This record gives sequence, C-alpha cells and structure tokens, in this order.
Amino acid sequence: MQKIYIEITNLTEVKSLTGIQRVEKSVALEMYKMIKEQLCFVVFKADSYRLEMLDTDLFIEYLKGDKNAFDKMFSGEYLEFEKMHPGDIFFEIDAVWNGRYKNSVLLPKLKRYGVRIACYVYDIIPITHPKYSHFNTRFNFINYIGAYLQYADILIASAKSTLDEINELSDKLGIPRVKGYVSWLGSDFKAEKNDGEIPEEVIEAAKNKYILNVGTI
Repeated sequence: MQKIYIEITNLTEVKSLTGIQRVEKSVALEMYKMIKEQLCFVVFKADSYRLEMLDTDLFIEYLKGDKNAFDKMFSGEYLEFEKMHPGDIFFEIDAVWNGRYKNSVLLPKLKRYGVRIACYVYDIIPITHPKYSHFNTRFNFINYIGAYLQYADILIASAKSTLDEINELSDKLGIPRVKGYVSWLGSDFKAEKNDGEIPEEVIEAAKNKYILNVGTI
C-alpha cells in the first residue's frame, strides 16, 4: 500500500497552535479520516539526525487534546529510506526552513528511492520581501525553496499569487517550473453567539465590498 509520509516536527515542538501549525493540525486530522492506513507522521530528531516515525493513532489523540499521548506517540522507530517504495509520497507541510536538517540533503535521498515529493508553500516572503525577514531566515529559506524547486514533483500554494511568484522565481533561475496547484487556506474558527450590540459603523461597512487582510507581517 502506498504510504504518505508527512513531516510535522514543529507541530510537536511548539506549545501554541497558530499560523502554519493550525494548518498542519487541520490537514492531519482530515487526512486521518480519509486515508488513515496510508499515513505516517515523521519528526526530525537532532540527537540522531534522523527522521523518527510517530504512532499515528496516538499522534491524532494528542492533536485532539490528549496531552498524555504526547510522550507515548514517539515510536523509537526511524524512517529507513531503503524500505520506502517507489510511489510513496513525502509531503512537507511544516515550517522547516529554520530547522536543524536541510532539505537539500534530505530530498535527493528520497528521490533516489523513487519517492514522490510534495510541498505546501504558504508564501515566499523571505525572497520577495527580504526586508521583513531575519538574515538567518532568508539564508535558510533559499536552501528550503531551492531544494523543492529542484526535487519536488508537485507544489501546492496557498494562493494563486504565491504560485505565480514561485513560477516567476523558477523562470529567473532558468529552471523548469514544478507542477503547481492552489489550495486555499480555510477557517476553523467556531462562531459563537454574540448578544452584544453591533456598532452602527460596522453595520454600514458590512453593506459594502471590503477586503480583510490577516497576517503576521
């Protein structure tokens, strides 16, 4: 059976589920519902410089709020590339560019064994707007996106504008474009009943077209 390996190191290290980690959590839970038997979640272990596989069921229980599952979900079993099969998928959805291991080292190993590579790209701001990023982030991001432009089979972008920027970058570098798709980010905020009075200016504003811009920057 084809396996899908999803790298979620940051998701297991951060205490708050915001931004990219919220996306990872939602994707993991939804994919578990659909293709549970095919999923394998992996995390990078700095002490051994290897990818450790998690117990899928316990990891999902942790995501659902069971804090006791955290220590139990680390299987102690490491991902062995030679045991992967051609057609297996490595799916990168994490914010890994500042991580301890480099994609420029990992991805060629995966390709050697016929593994297909997919990556979800949220934006390429460290390249398009470098003044908003730390020097280390810019340096590491170049390694990250460069590796995926070279080795990925598909790229999934959060918006058409992001995919356009990725394609423009490939053109500038003189390399073939990676097949790309757009998958917009959704929302899992729960609507709560609000008995408070709505200000008149909000009511008036809601009658017109508007743009809501949400982001860290």
